[in-house]
Amino acid sequence: MQMLQCICAIDRNNILGEGAYSVVCAGTYKTSQVAIKTFKKVTGKDCSELFKAIKKEAALGAQLRHPNIIHFWGQSVDPSTGDPVLVLDRLGKSVYDAIRQDLPPSVAIRSKWLLDTAHALDYLHSQDPPIIHRDLKPDNILLDITSQKAVLADFGLSSSLSLTLSLHTTYSKDKIPTTGHIFFTPPEATAIGYKASTKYDVFSFGMAMYFILTRHWPFEGEEMIGKLWIVERWITIGSRPDRYGKKDYARPVDVVADASWDLIERCWNQDADQRPSFCTTIITNLEILAMKDYVPKKLGIAKNPNDGSK
Repeated sequence: MQMLQCICAIDRNNILGEGAYSVVCAGTYKTSQVAIKTFKKVTGKDCSELFKAIKKEAALGAQLRHPNIIHFWGQSVDPSTGDPVLVLDRLGKSVYDAIRQDLPPSVAIRSKWLLDTAHALDYLHSQDPPIIHRDLKPDNILLDITSQKAVLADFGLSSSLSLTLSLHTTYSKDKIPTTGHIFFTPPEATAIGYKASTKYDVFSFGMAMYFILTRHWPFEGEEMIGKLWIVERWITIGSRPDRYGKKDYARPVDVVADASWDLIERCWNQDADQRPSFCTTIITNLEILAMKDYVPKKLGIAKNPNDGSK
């Protein structure tokens, strides 16, 4: 793990992301613009456990080098408190924020983001032992400001950390996704004694793909305010977001091509053993879809063949 020699300057008024135990702020290291992950001191929590988690996340960050994974610069100290901080590349907006903007990116661009993310996950799963992200969702996929490539961020829930303390962060400007992990959690994860496998990330990818292509958050429009536990119940019994969105819901659903929908359904299969892998299936399918003229000529409200309309 690299300990940076110079002290970072932290702009606490410019928050890029936040989690239960961490806040990511804009900052500078020497003359470079960076993102700095600071950590909260939570009453009643053992600080030694927090410092252990920070050290392990830093070690993991130093190990990973891939163009679609956020670059870890090293560990430094908070100049005002002396506490450890992690220094990362400063990237642009999250995919969540990009998808929700008034003029959404084209399906072709969104498909490229999916392929970028799949390459990042394939890299993680190819490590020995495999690294399981366990917090894949659209607000943790960031966009490079220059190239607009998708970059996977936040390894605070990675199974390789083997900690009880979660350091995950959301990078969305919208605070709703801070509780959004439950929408991307596979049904088997609720079982007693569950041990995460790479199929966990595949399920999450299917849910993320649904959001990126439809521009609907999973189960958007369903009544769940104040009772997000019900989402866990829906997923556990095999319910999934509707391809055409909730009937009569105000926000339109973007058209999803049949081949893309087939891949989504395979990724979020109820049976973890039936989900495809990134190296042999998902990346290959995404590359084929990118080469084909499969994108609908016009985006808009997807027509539900079962709604009886002409």
